[in-house]
Amino acid sequence: MADPFFSTATSIVGIINLLARTTSRLGELKERWRQADFVFINLIAQLSALKAALNKLQGWIDAEMDDAHHLLVMDLEASITFCQMLVNRIDSEISDLHESAENGLSSQSKLKLIIRNGTLEELQKMVERQTSALTLLLMACNW
Repeated sequence: MADPFFSTATSIVGIINLLARTTSRLGELKERWRQADFVFINLIAQLSALKAALNKLQGWIDAEMDDAHHLLVMDLEASITFCQMLVNRIDSEISDLHESAENGLSSQSKLKLIIRNGTLEELQKMVERQTSALTLLLMACNW
């Protein structure tokens, strides 16, 4: 049987790498699209908090917690799976905006940003809730 911590650790590393790339793209977009500063800064802050929580989880897993409770491992796997789905969705949204920005801020790009603003705000709320859930999980692990 595969070690659940190994697969979870591998998933976390992938999410952290994707978060770093997405945050970098957001930073570039923020520089190009000054009028969208608030949305991008907010999302960057939330993604950075999620990345910090995942880094802390990675450290906890690397410490080889042999006595971890089975239900805790299952809860962790569910959270990590959702994080992966959420970060992939955000990366997809940001990638589309980033490609538009590469060619300058056209009217179509501005319209995309306005339309996606609601989507990005909803995703940001999901990131915030997931970060809170992971923080609570980490607190439970240290209890």
